[in-house]
Amino acid sequence: MSQLVRDPIWGTPADCLFSEDEAQRRRVRLYDSPRCGGRYSIDNFITETGIKNLDDREKVRLTSWLIEQRRNGIECPIITSDIIEDMKQRSHMSVPDRADMILKYLQSETQELGRHINCSRSPWIEQCVYDNESFNEISFTGEYKAYYKLLAYSESSVFDELKFLLKYLERQDWIQRKTNQSNDQISYLLTVEGYARLAEIQETKIESKQGFVAMWFDPSMEPARENICSAIADAGYESRIIDQKHHINKIDDEIIAEIRRSRFVIVDLTHGEDGARGSVYYEAGFAYGLSIPVIYTSCKNHKKEGKEIEQKVHFDVDHYNRIIWDNPEDLRNKLAQRISAVIGDGPGKSVNQSVKP
Repeated sequence: MSQLVRDPIWGTPADCLFSEDEAQRRRVRLYDSPRCGGRYSIDNFITETGIKNLDDREKVRLTSWLIEQRRNGIECPIITSDIIEDMKQRSHMSVPDRADMILKYLQSETQELGRHINCSRSPWIEQCVYDNESFNEISFTGEYKAYYKLLAYSESSVFDELKFLLKYLERQDWIQRKTNQSNDQISYLLTVEGYARLAEIQETKIESKQGFVAMWFDPSMEPARENICSAIADAGYESRIIDQKHHINKIDDEIIAEIRRSRFVIVDLTHGEDGARGSVYYEAGFAYGLSIPVIYTSCKNHKKEGKEIEQKVHFDVDHYNRIIWDNPEDLRNKLAQRISAVIGDGPGKSVNQSVKP
């Protein structure tokens, strides 16, 4: 039996779908939270510690990650300590992408053409929530759930951000707003132009199956290279390393083109005696500029021809969460788990793991 509680991420109303005994037995809590876009589960310990340390921008990135996981087929994503750390380096969505996500949400909620989606936003209910008052008097109707989901899908931390995006969509004639003055209720309609925009998005933004690998091309790294590619395959994706591709263009042009086509980028920071390799940092920065997720790895103690090479990571990324591996097999296991956790299982993986009530 569900119970109305505070969502541990945002403090807004959510259904807790596990009883106290069941939550203790499974060591996770299961929530259905409109503010987070739907169901998710979270470790009991993280609920009390890691979440409290997130700022609002990290919370919206975590919310976007949850929505992305569900779109990839994981019905109930699991928030772990590694996920919390990864949110500190995850890129924000671009403003146009945030607006497009609103259109996708309205489409998902529309059962028929011409149907309005009711959305109530009351300053009183928000004040009640954020002042940590009781939920007893809070109306948890479909209209309020729609408002919370619009915040979630648009990666908005406050109403003013959502309002800005909705006005942009109205100016583009992609949505139409209707206001009921008697009850202060607002509803939105997806227009024909809005459906045309969605068709355009589907044609130009097909989810990539590719993971791009940026690393040191040295014979001593061949075992690591093989296990990185195996890890990407284990997670259900296809790996792309630029020297595997036949091309006649400049190598830099090919790298940029392949990063643009990729769902994520793996950047291994392991280097030789010459020190940090600027090329992999460049490729990581380029991916960040495109809001493509970057996963860092590095060898703890790399040896070449029997000589151990001290590994140094540039201070700009040293604070990012990264996989530090001792041996290539260790790298494969950790990286496959990280890709599935942060990006979601790819189309080549037959079984998605999720927590179900």
